[in-house]
Amino acid sequence: MSWYYREKEHIVFCLKVTPNAAKNQVKEIWNDLLKVQIKAAPSDGVANQELTNFFAKMFSVKKQQVEIISGTTNRIKKVRLPATAIVEEFIKTR
Repeated sequence: MSWYYREKEHIVFCLKVTPNAAKNQVKEIWNDLLKVQIKAAPSDGVANQELTNFFAKMFSVKKQQVEIISGTTNRIKKVRLPATAIVEEFIKTR
């Protein structure tokens, strides 16, 4: 398994999300998961919303285009977003 896979015109990232971090940031690949740190606390979906906003800004897509497809109540998540040039470049640099 890899930390990402393709679904037609989309990319799905497999993540390990750490809430309550000092800042929002992408860390390293660990055990076929992309580690992401999020500032928000993991309560009432706040960290999920922060993750969605962070990825939308980072990859220059609309918030509605960033979809958590599994793991909404777990630190291990799958997030689907459009396979834009920015996303493809991000994958190449990892």
